[in-house]
Amino acid sequence: MQMVLRKIETKTDFKNFSSKEMQIAKECYDAGFFEGVVMQKMISGRIVAEYCHEPRLTHKGLQFLYPPEPEEPTKVEVSMSDAEHELQAEKERNDRAEKEADRIKEHKFQLFSVVVGAVAGSLLTLLVEHFNEIVDVMLLFINKVFQVQ
Repeated sequence: MQMVLRKIETKTDFKNFSSKEMQIAKECYDAGFFEGVVMQKMISGRIVAEYCHEPRLTHKGLQFLYPPEPEEPTKVEVSMSDAEHELQAEKERNDRAEKEADRIKEHKFQLFSVVVGAVAGSLLTLLVEHFNEIVDVMLLFINKVFQVQ
């Protein structure tokens, strides 16, 4: 069946199907795996397909062709007492609170990094733009200090 459904999915014309493939296609049609074609079995036993629109797989056909991944086996739950339920709920609340605290710490660190980077960039820009003036002020200061003594 999967081989026939793949042919339908790739839009292979039913004229190119063998009689065995047409029988399988009719079974798939009857199971509701595709639409867009009306399939009938003639009195002679021959199967014919009449196009309504372009054939396409239905959700059911896609699920048959591509079955979902099996889920993990479910755990057998033993009934817990109210105290055990409360302990589990408390643990979950603590876990959520820890995650939120970590998120806040990370946010504060990012904010601090941005502010430090902005201040350092501003200071560097001021230093570069006013380097000559800063050197002049330092020379004046040094001259006054050494002249006073």
